[in-house]
Amino acid sequence: ALEVAKNYLDSCDKNAIIFTNGDNDTFPLWYAQEVENYRTDIKVVNLSLFNTSWYIDQMKRATYEAMPIPSSLTQSEYRTGTRDYTIIQERFKDHVDVKSVIRFIRDNSSKAKIRTSAGLKNYCPTKKLKLKVDKSKVMSFVPKQYHKKIVDEIKWSIKGNGLYKNKLMVLDILANFNWERPIYFAVTVGKDNFMGLENYFQLEGLAYRLVPYQTNSINGQ
Repeated sequence: ALEVAKNYLDSCDKNAIIFTNGDNDTFPLWYAQEVENYRTDIKVVNLSLFNTSWYIDQMKRATYEAMPIPSSLTQSEYRTGTRDYTIIQERFKDHVDVKSVIRFIRDNSSKAKIRTSAGLKNYCPTKKLKLKVDKSKVMSFVPKQYHKKIVDEIKWSIKGNGLYKNKLMVLDILANFNWERPIYFAVTVGKDNFMGLENYFQLEGLAYRLVPYQTNSINGQ
């Protein structure tokens, strides 16, 4: 288990964030960092626990040498009973910048809410998202042979009719990381948790790295 954990951690670039999901792809990584003091620069984020406010609180603090997750949502905006499930009600045909979507979901004014059986609730106004690529930053990790493939913005679509809190927090990270830290999803994370980003996943060891160009890593081509 320890060797597998080290392989997961060594799949990641320096100061990375890696999303895991189950016990088997999380606990050994915690052990490697806590007991073996191995690759403590990496922030391990368990998507199952990411639905709880106490765990989000932990992720918003530094861990060993790992910086906190980049996030704009405050504790009052994700505490238990708040934005546990954000309904998607599409208002736009085109892709919307993820930063704007997060700002909309955070907006507490009535204009940014819809009426539900439980009263007025925040909602997500689109399934189609986009994220601007800072080419000056991504050039440092994208291999030269792929420089011409780098896009101005990545575009993807969310599946389903809403966002549980863990997926909302992933979008919050994407809205705020500014391409300054590598982001990975462990290969054992279920496809449902990939957020529709698969076209921009590059397989590196035991993790998929989010990259600013289209790939075929998921299909193995």
